Amino acid sequence: MKISFSEIVDIVEETSDKTKVFFADNIVRVMTPILDEYYSEKIERVASVRQEIKDLKTRAQSKKEKMSEMLSQHKKLTKIAKLLSRIDKIISSGLTYGSTKRELVIILKILDKLSEEKLDVQMNNMMAILSKGLNR
Repeated sequence: MKISFSEIVDIVEETSDKTKVFFADNIVRVMTPILDEYYSEKIERVASVRQEIKDLKTRAQSKKEKMSEMLSQHKKLTKIAKLLSRIDKIISSGLTYGSTKRELVIILKILDKLSEEKLDVQMNNMMAILSKGLNR
């Protein structure tokens, strides 16, 4: 097979540019809806993920607050249990006399209303009563 060269131009430069523009326009016309659809789906997914993250953060924050509340309540109940245990030791050892008996009755009445600091003070008072009574 022989290739022969001729001076005849197959493609004119002007028609070449028009053809390139025509093909580019066709590609853009076909690809634009596909890309727009993909872009809008991507935007919707990102928005839904952001909303999920926001919801998870608020749920985590509320659970964190609830856990903190439960932890402080548990600490208070633990202190109350220790105080009641010490009061039991005082009563079982027979150290309830005079003002101590009245003080124990008052403490038992207002035990749930005491703050944690006052519970600590009362536990120290009960320890002091116990140690005085046992040292006698």
